Amino acid sequence: MESIVIPMPQKGSSTQEERITTSIKITPSVWKQFKKHAIDKDTEISVLLEDMIKRELEQASKKRD
Repeated sequence: MESIVIPMPQKGSSTQEERITTSIKITPSVWKQFKKHAIDKDTEISVLLEDMIKRELEQASKKRD
């Protein structure tokens, strides 16, 4: 597996939480599919990934309640 660094550009007003750069390990074939998916949705990879993570966390939170 290879390490992938996802730049998290800062956008928006100063009231938003600061974004950081992080990395994940992912298989190249899955990464290629995900990049294509982001292009098809006309969105940045980091934005799409962050939205998916937030949805996952919301679902997990609902299960705990």
